[in-house]
Amino acid sequence: NGMQEFVGILEYEVLQAPASDLVMNTASRMWELRPFPDAELVAAGGRSFEVHRSVLAAASVQLRQAWENLPMTSATPALQIDAPQETVEALLRFIYTGVDETNTTPGEPLEMLRLAHQYGLPNLVRSSATRLANSMQRQNAVSLVRALRPYRDHPACELAW
Repeated sequence: NGMQEFVGILEYEVLQAPASDLVMNTASRMWELRPFPDAELVAAGGRSFEVHRSVLAAASVQLRQAWENLPMTSATPALQIDAPQETVEALLRFIYTGVDETNTTPGEPLEMLRLAHQYGLPNLVRSSATRLANSMQRQNAVSLVRALRPYRDHPACELAW
């Protein structure tokens, strides 16, 4: 019956909470400390971010393929990301922690939408598109619609339309 189903769901959520908390806390510490990095992401301005290839590869098939396609050298592997350093940092924060904090500069939500789409991160695509749609005003409506149009058919952008 419905009550048994509700109790079952509640038990599951209560039992899963400590495991989820541990994973979230560990991921946050990993982002903050970045112990034992094995690669770098380099933003358009030249700033380098120490990263763990395994974390990025697990989050994004496109990033995994990019790491696989780098030539093997003795130097630290580095990927160039054609985006401002603030956006790259926010992208990495999202990949490591699931936290989307892309409100630092006016153009960042659009740039983040582009990166999220490029690297196959549907949750970040959704939040970036929604942020853009929510920022729409009379004076920027045409430019925002033009900016969102290439992503119109992306399932994660449905709410923005």
